[in-house]
This record gives sequence, structure tokens and C-alpha cells, in this order.
Amino acid sequence: MSEQRDVFQRAVLEWQHRHGIRDDDPMLASLELLELFFANAKISIPDSQSANAIEVRAALQQLDRLGKDFSKQARELIAEVRGVPKLRDKLAAGRIVASILTAASALTAGILLGKFVL
Repeated sequence: MSEQRDVFQRAVLEWQHRHGIRDDDPMLASLELLELFFANAKISIPDSQSANAIEVRAALQQLDRLGKDFSKQARELIAEVRGVPKLRDKLAAGRIVASILTAASALTAGILLGKFVL
């Protein structure tokens, strides 16, 4: 493991020298962080006993089902979002009608008040 680390360090130094990268470059800090992660990560690879074909198939079918459900919901949401301008036009027409009715009612009330009250 130490020999692999030395080979990696030499490769990084060559890369750093070739491209003129300083020692305080953020990319080198990211590279060191990745190196620490892979040095300390416990990655378990499932063997054939723990993940048999039936479990994998069931998981893939469930993933497929979830993907189709997500696609359906996304299509419905897109349809609703596309319907917003139509709704806005309908509401604008309703506002115009309400304004005209309000003006007509105010005019009628004014005429009736002028005729009967005054």
C-alpha cells in the first residue's frame, strides 16, 4: 500500500510540475481529500450469496415502477404548468366582466338614489 501511495504521489508531483500548479492550489486540497476518503472508506462489494438474481430483479422492477410513477407525475405537473396561461386569460376575462357589472350597478344605484332620495 505504501508503494502505491508513493507512485501516486510521484504522479501527482509530475502532473503539478507539468501544468505549473502551486502547492496551495484548491485542486490539490480536493485531491488530498479524495485520497483520504479512499484510504479510509470501507466499501463492501456484495457477494453472490447476499445479492442473488431474484433480489436484484425485484429491486430493478421496483426502480422501474418508481421511475414510471415519477415520469407520470412530471407529465401531470407539466400539463398543469402549461395550463396556467389559459387560466390567467379566463380570469382576466372574468375581471373585465366583474368590472363592467360593478360599474353598471354603481350607475344604476346612482340613478335610483338621484331619482328617489333627492
